[in-house]
Amino acid sequence: MKSTLLLLVAMALVGTTSGGTIYVPDDYPTIQAAIDAAANGDEIIVRSGVYQEALSVLDTKVRVRSEKGPEATTIDGEVVFS
Repeated sequence: MKSTLLLLVAMALVGTTSGGTIYVPDDYPTIQAAIDAAANGDEIIVRSGVYQEALSVLDTKVRVRSEKGPEATTIDGEVVFS
């Protein structure tokens, strides 16, 4: 019984582990560079501005969002999900 409880607690802790936070352009100069460096569960926060780049998201589960909302940040290019 005690080992089952310990296993359940360990599984709950693993399930609640969150990823890191990456800032563009502070940590990486482009959104694509941040996506390429990210691990599953990471959050990419994009500072205000216009980013002219095509983005490709391959096999990585990350969240990309604007720091101050869509009114302050524009991605001028394509986004390809595979």
